[in-house]
Amino acid sequence: MMQQSRPDLLTSIGTRMNVAARRMRAVLDHRLGRTAFDPLPPPVLVGEVESFTCRPALFEPDQLSRVLGCGFGADLNGEITRLQATSFTGMPAERYDLGESILIGGTVIAGRSRYIFQKMSKIKSMLSQLAVYDRATLLNSEQGMSYFGHWLRDDCSHYEAVKDAPALLSMALPDWPDRKFYQHAFGQNWNVTKFARVGELTVWRDLNYNSAKANHMRSLRGRLRRAVPTQAGGKIVYLGRGNLGEKRNMSNAVSFEAAMRKAGVDVIEPGNGIEGMLDAKVIITIEGSQASHSIYNLADGGSLLILQPPERFYNPMRHWASLLGMTYGIVIGKKDATSFHIDPDEVFRMLDRLLALSAGLV
Repeated sequence: MMQQSRPDLLTSIGTRMNVAARRMRAVLDHRLGRTAFDPLPPPVLVGEVESFTCRPALFEPDQLSRVLGCGFGADLNGEITRLQATSFTGMPAERYDLGESILIGGTVIAGRSRYIFQKMSKIKSMLSQLAVYDRATLLNSEQGMSYFGHWLRDDCSHYEAVKDAPALLSMALPDWPDRKFYQHAFGQNWNVTKFARVGELTVWRDLNYNSAKANHMRSLRGRLRRAVPTQAGGKIVYLGRGNLGEKRNMSNAVSFEAAMRKAGVDVIEPGNGIEGMLDAKVIITIEGSQASHSIYNLADGGSLLILQPPERFYNPMRHWASLLGMTYGIVIGKKDATSFHIDPDEVFRMLDRLLALSAGLV
């Protein structure tokens, strides 16, 4: 329930002057080589540290020699450890109590600190009507403002944890394919606020593995199935990367997709009929944000098969698959003169292993 009040003239003018002064200070800081934006302050951890058991992911050890680099500063040994793990640690959600704050565009100003979530025009935002709240909760994480996968996996699930807070605010989200589809299916109202003054602003970041978040994901999985017409289920789906983030196109994408179709695999692109992968028994996709579709769409006990670019080896979905009772496997591509390529036969062999494991045959 929104608890919004109309600003008086002095509040409206004072807030705009405050923003203008902070903007001038940021420009000066930049010219002097000083940091214009601040990291969030130390958080309050809401919950307990947890330990989970899991079965090792499936991969071919001889493919590891193809890895030329890892994503987001990860290292190869750490990623191998993650794949081989039989247990992992979960951390609770983080809450940041920022106190009196101004939300403008993609920035939060609190006291003398400026926290940037996304670069947006502050001038355009200041032209919007100023909203005033005594207390409010910001639905966005910095990561969820930049990556569709974090928004779908982390911010949408955490929405469920705070949905009864007095006022839920969201910055203007990127126009990702399928964003509105999920907002509607989940019944979530991401109220876009361009310019607001809040007496007590709370920001959350829930990027880690924890039981509460997994339960919210299960709830959203059920809500998705109630919102989407009944699907046949049991399919094997290859989900393309679409236009999400940086390009990670396979050099043999056309022949790879043809091989998938010939084998009876459905080929789907983000933004084009994604409801067709609901209750798929296997989802195959290149590592990236679109892999987060699997959290909500895979059938219970289904399998996720990630195709790894050799220059960006990364497995953020591995433990989410485990936590939700799904099987996880990878195939690592080979570097070539254009980008990288994936051997369809290696994918089919890994599919056989995943299906056998899901069926309890191994």
